[in-house]
Amino acid sequence: TASQALVYQQSPWVYVAVSRIAEAAALVPLKVLRLEGEQRIEVVRHPLEVLLDAPNPYISRFELFEQTVGMLELTGDAFWFMAGDSSGLPVEIWPLRPDRVSIVPDSERYVKGYIYEIDGRRIPLLPSEIVHFKRWHPANDYYGLSALEAARLAVSSDKAMAEWNRNTFSK
Repeated sequence: TASQALVYQQSPWVYVAVSRIAEAAALVPLKVLRLEGEQRIEVVRHPLEVLLDAPNPYISRFELFEQTVGMLELTGDAFWFMAGDSSGLPVEIWPLRPDRVSIVPDSERYVKGYIYEIDGRRIPLLPSEIVHFKRWHPANDYYGLSALEAARLAVSSDKAMAEWNRNTFSK
């Protein structure tokens, strides 16, 4: 949410922790493997690898994974919009801000769709257009639990202590 983004921007400890985790994850080399019996054989320049190397005209693979893992750490959720061609194959990946995405539940299919809200516009999206990454949440079937939410008391205590120190010693 917006409050988690604000904590990330204002807390050096949260910024460093989330940034280091996201950067380390983004640096992991990816390979597509094919199983032949028990043997794993690398598939060179598989279409998935090609797509992940250039997810869209504006971001790199590193940025895609950095944003994805960063959002998972901050919010417990990360969403990719998979833009497809006329045959339905994905040709671009666009990371979506989790604070702008709402899940539309469905009693039969689990998820009926998603709503992406930007500048007052509500854009409906199909489940097939979205990849939802989420951390496990023991009390929510649809949204993930962020590490930041779990550390809320420690983070707010640290902020209060920093403010007290500033107010006390800056006079």
